[in-house]
Amino acid sequence: MNQGHAIGWLSPPLIGALSIGGDSYGVFLAPENHKDYPMLDPSLFKQARFRSSVISAILNYICVYSITFLMPFYLIQGLHLRTSQAGLLLTSMSIVMAIVAPISGALSDRLGTRLPAACGMATLAIGLFLLSRMGAETLITQIALSLSIAGLGIGVFISPNTAP
Repeated sequence: MNQGHAIGWLSPPLIGALSIGGDSYGVFLAPENHKDYPMLDPSLFKQARFRSSVISAILNYICVYSITFLMPFYLIQGLHLRTSQAGLLLTSMSIVMAIVAPISGALSDRLGTRLPAACGMATLAIGLFLLSRMGAETLITQIALSLSIAGLGIGVFISPNTAP
């Protein structure tokens, strides 16, 4: 998948790799349907609450890992920060997440999971929007604030989304 841009998205090797991945998934799932104690119970995905929680988590982690993957390049190559400075700046997101997640978990125990999870995803979207507006002249404080807003959204989302 990481070479799709170079070899072509419809090239035989990429189509073959996707086919093998899909077939492997089918080979894994077929026996799981017939076991008394499957490793992954496919019937879980028939429940709308479980399915939406998994889809939401996938979307959340795509956002998280896109920030984690792309921001160091922007900070080091785009803004010419030292790696230690870039690492320190990136911790602003993690610090906010670590502070907010337990509070969000306690709040979701009282309010339910939908409102905090939705607010968390909305806040993450705001953080991502702010991060998308950055350029070569963006101030470090603006970057830290945008990362903190994204971290706030992630921290608010994760605890309610993983609650039973």
